[in-house]
Amino acid sequence: MEDNGTLIEFLQERKRTAQEGTVDRTAVVAEWVQDLEGLMTKIIAWLEEARKEELVIIDKDTELLSEDSLGSYTVPKLTLDFQNVVVEIVPAFRLTVGAQGRVDFICGARKALLLRPSQGNWSFAGYPDKLKTVPLDEEVFHAAIRNLLA
Repeated sequence: MEDNGTLIEFLQERKRTAQEGTVDRTAVVAEWVQDLEGLMTKIIAWLEEARKEELVIIDKDTELLSEDSLGSYTVPKLTLDFQNVVVEIVPAFRLTVGAQGRVDFICGARKALLLRPSQGNWSFAGYPDKLKTVPLDEEVFHAAIRNLLA
């Protein structure tokens, strides 16, 4: 049987190794939330004309998001009310397979997935072709909203 000194050393080494392999949670969350704020600002700007014509009501709010590796944190979200047809734009995950984040566009049973392949870049997954991603710009955003509302 080994003595406590050996166990303590083993546990200290294990702790040190685990800490080296962990991400800086605060920095990852801050960078993700900053990108989300930028995305929401773009979307609001792209809808400004429709808002002025009272074709959409835009509600910006926050939501608590919880992920195993990052814990719980607050993210911005948008609710777009197009004359009683609602589209929610809600961050789903920062840590996701194949991307550095995902935002869901939800309208009833319909959903569009916006992926962040890298910081500051966004692409719709599976729209309009299920096998491709399309970089987000104002035209693509408007088309995705039309598709959700159809």
